[in-house]
Amino acid sequence: MKLLLGFMALVLISACSINSEFYFDKDFSGKVINTIDMSSFMAMAGESTDSIDMQVNEGINEKKDSILDLFNSIEGVSNADMFYKEGVVQFSYDFEDVEALNRSGRNMNSEDENLRGFMLADGFFEVDGDELKFTEKIDEDSELLNDTAFTKMLRFMEFSNTFYFEKPVKSFSNTNYLMSQDKRELKIQFNGNDLLNNKKSISTQVNF
Repeated sequence: MKLLLGFMALVLISACSINSEFYFDKDFSGKVINTIDMSSFMAMAGESTDSIDMQVNEGINEKKDSILDLFNSIEGVSNADMFYKEGVVQFSYDFEDVEALNRSGRNMNSEDENLRGFMLADGFFEVDGDELKFTEKIDEDSELLNDTAFTKMLRFMEFSNTFYFEKPVKSFSNTNYLMSQDKRELKIQFNGNDLLNNKKSISTQVNF
């Protein structure tokens, strides 16, 4: 779950749910879609809704091109895109293998000022034959996680990681994940309290 400081701090603080989807082809190339949904929060904001909506929209329009250029410059990453509509921010990109996927994650906490502090957690993928291993841990150096006001809000947020596969799954190690009936989707849901206190393991090993 790759979560931006600066203008995106407003987005994250306003978020009610943050969802990451990973689509894997048979050769472990694929696509990532990160969705930050603020619609419920904005619905409760009353007269402030239009102001929040304008700030987020202006921030994304200002930073979008530099962020997309940075991601498209990463070896093995292409077709980066970002849009905002009605309280929902979506950021997506294609990756040619898990090494490119890992590089994209590292760049979210790069020296680029548009992305510094974006990640709340550090995820790493490994492939060994017909086995995919995903390891994720909290990034304790994240600037956002050192902000007391943000961590208070974080406890009320909902998160999910969903993995979609072309190949059916034979087994997976983390029983916190739920598998679809066709055995091609694994999903885990957790809240900010789970994230801050490491109450729920997000890492898993998948065999095909």
